[in-house]
Amino acid sequence: KLLYNKQVQPPSTFTSSPSSPISIQNPGSLESIQTVASGLWKVIYAPHMTTMANIGGGELDVQYDLRNDLTMTSHARYDFPFFKQKGYLSVSGTYGSV
Repeated sequence: KLLYNKQVQPPSTFTSSPSSPISIQNPGSLESIQTVASGLWKVIYAPHMTTMANIGGGELDVQYDLRNDLTMTSHARYDFPFFKQKGYLSVSGTYGSV
């Protein structure tokens, strides 16, 4: 089983648990996304980020804060000791269904 993202801080209204997962009808719809998306999410695996980190001899750590009003903030922490570079790349905007 592959885990690509992990919710590290669910919203206070989140009532699902591993023993009683939420069943989502029409998972691509905006209404369905809103029932599970809000919270703080950490990217566990992304091939392009792993490749960049390996090439540069460093680390990338990305988190998304998705809110009920469909706004979001993303923070990517990077640390590349070989290049003596570390810091954050941050963006904000909105999210929805495509």
